[in-house]
Amino acid sequence: AYVEGTKLLAIGDTQAALEQFLTAFTNHPKNPTVLGQVHFCLFSLERFSEARAFLEKAIRSAPKDFSLKQRLGVTLNLDGDLEKTIAYAQNLTEEHPHFAFGWGLLGENLLNAGKKKEAVAAMKRKTELEPDSFASWDDYAQVLSSTGDFDGMTDARKRALELESLFFDVQFSAPDRD
Repeated sequence: AYVEGTKLLAIGDTQAALEQFLTAFTNHPKNPTVLGQVHFCLFSLERFSEARAFLEKAIRSAPKDFSLKQRLGVTLNLDGDLEKTIAYAQNLTEEHPHFAFGWGLLGENLLNAGKKKEAVAAMKRKTELEPDSFASWDDYAQVLSSTGDFDGMTDARKRALELESLFFDVQFSAPDRD
């Protein structure tokens, strides 16, 4: 069932793939890979609450898998429960303080909750953890803009553009390889 689900997913038949992965789940209810695939299908079908439940089971089965925790953060965010997402992001940053993802999730949701000062601090931390990421600097610039710190925003946006330019220069100037 798992292999069939993978094949169906590869051709874009998410609903049929979900049915196969659910069959695999009945045989392997604690397998984090199976649980992750069920989550992926439900997430793709925008059934976020159901997707979240499967992902939480996967995390209980593989508590050290940070990628599952990232996926849960994204799922919570899209499910629209702002307070749960903030609480989850706060726990994630406490548990994994050196991973920028949690800080970005926290900053984005604090901003959405109107907690601008806290959002700025979280996004600043994200840039400290990923100083060479144009996306982190762009996120920071957006948060600074929302607070009216236009000088800080300009500096952050300038840094984001410098890094973005460098990224694309390197990516598209590299020689073709056979």
